[in-house]
Amino acid sequence: MEELDHTTKPAPEARPPKPRRDSRPIGKRIKETFENNLLVVCCSIFAAGCGTMIFIYEQTKPWLIEKEVKDLNQQIRQLHSERSGLTNAQIPKLVAPIKITVIGPLNGAYRQMGLAQLRGIISGVMHFAVDRCGINSRDYKQIATITTCDDSKWLLSPNQMDTAYTSIPDGDIYFGPVFSSLAIRFLNTINIQERKTNAYFLFSTAATPKIRDSKEYASRVYQLSANIDSYVSQQTRYIANFHKPGIKRLIVFYRDDEYGDSANRAYLESAAKFGMDFKSMKLPITSDALTEDEALKKSLKIVCDAKDKWIDWKGGPEQAVAIVEFGDPLAQIANTVRTNFPGALLISPTSIEQELITSRKVDGMLLCYSYSPDDYSVNTAAFEEYTKRASVEVTDLTGADVTGYKPQTIDAEVHDAIIAFLDQQAERNGGKLLTKDGKYIDCSRRVTSPYVTRISLGGVGREFGNTGSLPLFMVKEGRLETVKEE
Repeated sequence: MEELDHTTKPAPEARPPKPRRDSRPIGKRIKETFENNLLVVCCSIFAAGCGTMIFIYEQTKPWLIEKEVKDLNQQIRQLHSERSGLTNAQIPKLVAPIKITVIGPLNGAYRQMGLAQLRGIISGVMHFAVDRCGINSRDYKQIATITTCDDSKWLLSPNQMDTAYTSIPDGDIYFGPVFSSLAIRFLNTINIQERKTNAYFLFSTAATPKIRDSKEYASRVYQLSANIDSYVSQQTRYIANFHKPGIKRLIVFYRDDEYGDSANRAYLESAAKFGMDFKSMKLPITSDALTEDEALKKSLKIVCDAKDKWIDWKGGPEQAVAIVEFGDPLAQIANTVRTNFPGALLISPTSIEQELITSRKVDGMLLCYSYSPDDYSVNTAAFEEYTKRASVEVTDLTGADVTGYKPQTIDAEVHDAIIAFLDQQAERNGGKLLTKDGKYIDCSRRVTSPYVTRISLGGVGREFGNTGSLPLFMVKEGRLETVKEE
């Protein structure tokens, strides 16, 4: 009989049951998931929101930056209007091409000063056109057109001056005169209120602080370079505190005009501030009754007689003699001072012509000089190149060949002054210059810094002007050597 197998065989593995499909409505399921996983859902929503915000910001970022720049420019314009006492609607706006009338001597003994001012303006407009607007320097007349007014004959015949100034045609900018006495007479003669409402009156070489007495100063009248007070203050501070030995006595020989009078006042105030003894004497200048040679002879005699008049002031290392004059008369007076006041330090607030410096006639003289042609840099190289190009334009305008004249401190000061002023005008209009056809020139480029002097415009009201310091130089062997205040 077959034996039976009583062992139990394992049951086959049970398969997991298939999940039952949730037949509930989807809305109910989402609600239940949200209730059971609240933290996860909130984090997901937050991350999605952040991503969306970042995306929106990146898309609108350029617009936001542009708006911020516009707002800042508006604040700058508003601040300027508050400081100058003008509303935005009252601030005169220049329209390109700007008509610039340059007033200065283009003939006679001081023609080099007038030609340097004219060349500086043209080189500045060229530099502004290229650096700020991306316009070729040959096309600078898109920015400004230049006309000239030669006032050299009025130095000898001041009675003709009033009629001549009132006959100057309307322009957008009047730049000059060069001399302080003519600048003051010009402001007193020409009726600013009757001129075009968008006309400006700019001064650079004229150093008298009286320019700032104008009721229109810091709104339509501007002195864009350092005035005589700045020159004298910096000089006397150096000779009192840093020159070895320190200066204890100061003599000033000054020309009989506004430039000389303002310089004498400034030296007197600075001498009192730094505890120096002070004496001064006025020198005659060319006039209807006095020729240039006669005025110079009288001046030299006054200097010689001063030695006998001031017995205890015969020179020495603790004495300085300031000469407030121009050109060759300054050099001849300096030579007479050396003879009659041996050992005294010679100083002058005048920016002496480069030709006079290289002649060695003013060796040993301490000067405030905005620009030294011996200090080379990328900026000065560009400045000299634009000066060369501007020389050709000066010849076309005046017939004078200035291609052989190296850039002077007047060139540099005027070059920087006109660029700074045009920059200011463009900033008021959102980095643009309007044009006569209703379009605009974009002046917002900033390729390089075009300035070659330490110009820095600032201040409120009468104090508005160039607040930058002036380098001091000593003339040695026909060259300018930088003086360090240490």
